[in-house]
Amino acid sequence: MLRWLEKRLKEIAETHPSEYEKYLHTNVSRAEEGAISLLERSGYHPVRHFYQMVHPNLDDIPDNPLPSGLEIRPVAKKHYRTIWKQVIETSQEEWGYSEPTEDSYQEWLEHPHFQPTLWQIAWDLKTDEVAGTVLTYIDHEENQQFGRKRGYTEGIGVSQKWRRKGIASALISLSLKAQKAAGMNESALVADTDSASNVTRLYEKCGFQVVSKDTIYRKPL
Repeated sequence: MLRWLEKRLKEIAETHPSEYEKYLHTNVSRAEEGAISLLERSGYHPVRHFYQMVHPNLDDIPDNPLPSGLEIRPVAKKHYRTIWKQVIETSQEEWGYSEPTEDSYQEWLEHPHFQPTLWQIAWDLKTDEVAGTVLTYIDHEENQQFGRKRGYTEGIGVSQKWRRKGIASALISLSLKAQKAAGMNESALVADTDSASNVTRLYEKCGFQVVSKDTIYRKPL
């Protein structure tokens, strides 16, 4: 099966622009020892590690206030493009970042996880710019499949000039409260273990716990 998948992916990759470096790429849980052994024998190498983290309940969520000069506003359609630009700015430091296109923006708007009524967006009152985001969402199909009520605290980003002022903690608290109001009883996120900003520590302070570790394996095409 692995050989067939590699062959098919190589065929697809031949239709993509030649100026981009191409890889065979897969995500494996630390517990999948058989899959890890197969991949390593087949020439794949680990390149990045991520924690799956869960906030096991949504009780007693702390009030982490925003710093002065910021406010939370309900998201309207006119805000979408501005928020998108902020997401791009704060994503540039993330591993695997690639420059988005207009098609990327349209796909973002149409994605099932695009749920702006749950988002927490902090606005700079002086400049009317987005200072920070948490793009909360609920995967209802997944919840039905696993018989749970889980929301996702994702799309966490803070602009450079507003960092280290407690904005992320404040927005995460608001996100957790929004998930609880929507009927959820737990939340989850993915944390890059190699992040330069040590996001795992931040999320642990906000009540998230590591439940598993995943590794990205790659092999050049």
